[in-house]
Amino acid sequence: EELKYIRQIIELDDQIAAFHYILGLPYNDLYQYNKAIPEFEKALDIYDKWGIKPIWVYNYTALGYAYHQTGQYRKETRLYKKAERDFPGDHSLLYRQAVLALSTGKIKAADEYIAQYISALEERSASEAAIASALGGIYLQAGLLEKAEEKYRKALSLQPGSPARMNNLAYILIDNEIDIEEGLELVDKALSLNPDNYLYLDTRGWGLYKQGKYEEALDCLEKSWELKPIYDHDVFLHLETSKDAVDRNEN
Repeated sequence: EELKYIRQIIELDDQIAAFHYILGLPYNDLYQYNKAIPEFEKALDIYDKWGIKPIWVYNYTALGYAYHQTGQYRKETRLYKKAERDFPGDHSLLYRQAVLALSTGKIKAADEYIAQYISALEERSASEAAIASALGGIYLQAGLLEKAEEKYRKALSLQPGSPARMNNLAYILIDNEIDIEEGLELVDKALSLNPDNYLYLDTRGWGLYKQGKYEEALDCLEKSWELKPIYDHDVFLHLETSKDAVDRNEN
């Protein structure tokens, strides 16, 4: 529905940069990066045509993320150099630059970006736990699971009563099959504090699926789907995977 209506708007006027950016976002959410990239590029082309910088840094970071997911690291590097001129020191840009540097083995550059990123978050009064969690996200996207787990554990140790921190660590442990049992224990604790959180239910359902408990997983994931406030593609994929597993077992 979202894609349909944005396309209709663009048919009326295809020279408004914001609409191309907005069209690219759901493609990114659906992991259809090859459809997202042309829209994000078109938005930047329009800004260049008018000789003005984008309205915000996300025009660069959303495209950079799509480049990263498709392995187009050289394009991503060039993009961020341009973004630095328009949004120097922006924390969202530093985040993506750190992920890219780690992914391409440029450890020294990554350390510099991470240091700048931490400083930028501290300037925004981010808590130590929030910073640790954000760093966990950087390492996770760069495929460095041990470092990611370390940071998520640190975030939880700093806020041991936070169900969000419990769920973040639980999902890493479950999705990457590091320790599914511990992951389920953590998310069960999170659910005891917030039983109707659709993200926590998704994590639990995915853990049950990983244990081969397909019917229990499906029940949990269906509840997560019913409670979601917005479309979530990961929840959809987990739900469909569990449905397929139950169907195979029945047949």
